[in-house]
Amino acid sequence: MGYLSIDNSLELIGNCNLIYNKKSIKIYSTKDNESFLIKFSKLYEDGISYWFGITPKSIKTSKEQNVDFFCFTLGYEGIIKLPVKILNEYIKTADFSFNNLKNEIKHYHIRIKFDTEIILYNSRKEIIITDYLLYDENLINIDLQSTDLEKIKKQAEDFSDYTQQYYLSEKKTKYRKESKAQKTRIAILENNTCQICNFSCGYINNKGNKSWIIEIDHIIDKGQGGGETINNLWVLCPNCHSKKTRGIITIDTEKKIVLENGKIIQFNDNHLGWNK
Repeated sequence: MGYLSIDNSLELIGNCNLIYNKKSIKIYSTKDNESFLIKFSKLYEDGISYWFGITPKSIKTSKEQNVDFFCFTLGYEGIIKLPVKILNEYIKTADFSFNNLKNEIKHYHIRIKFDTEIILYNSRKEIIITDYLLYDENLINIDLQSTDLEKIKKQAEDFSDYTQQYYLSEKKTKYRKESKAQKTRIAILENNTCQICNFSCGYINNKGNKSWIIEIDHIIDKGQGGGETINNLWVLCPNCHSKKTRGIITIDTEKKIVLENGKIIQFNDNHLGWNK
């Protein structure tokens, strides 16, 4: 399956409602009343290509229910919002597998490769679909700013961490996979304030949005198996983060204490529950 869970995917799309749920086919609606199905990816060994299996039943249902688009998860890359019209054009040339018992089409093979362009392809046809990669985790951060704290904390607690904390690019370069949305939740829960020194400073960024001079740090580093769960992130100012990176500030996760130069220090905590 793809690296994005159903909850992660719906979160990235934003404000979705389940409007159809029959025979394992689920159709969702957006806030703009567009309807869609989600399909999850499997990654080819080349590290840049994904494939999906779409059954004739899914295609038939999408026509009957006037579905507007299909959402294809691309592993760590995001979600392709592909209009049904383009998908149907591709399916005319798509490869397919047969049900051996009835000699009927079992499913169509949908292939997408993520390189300099995002391409829907098979042995006979290629369609560039780069413009349909509409969603990434940056887009939900503004919505998070207006959500109540109890809901944000619940979302942070329920966050499905990535099964792989690193991934390889098409050039086989190793990259960390991190959830900007989850980090934003933790920042809001801590009032965009350093949990150690109480530093807080807001500013207007080059996109005209309010931002904060804080950094969301992993308590247990990714290289040691730490991810983006609520109990592994905390908020630091650049100065305190630098101290932690250089070993001046350390953390004892078993005792749930923070030390500076070997001495226990107090820190603010609205989400870890360590000070309770």
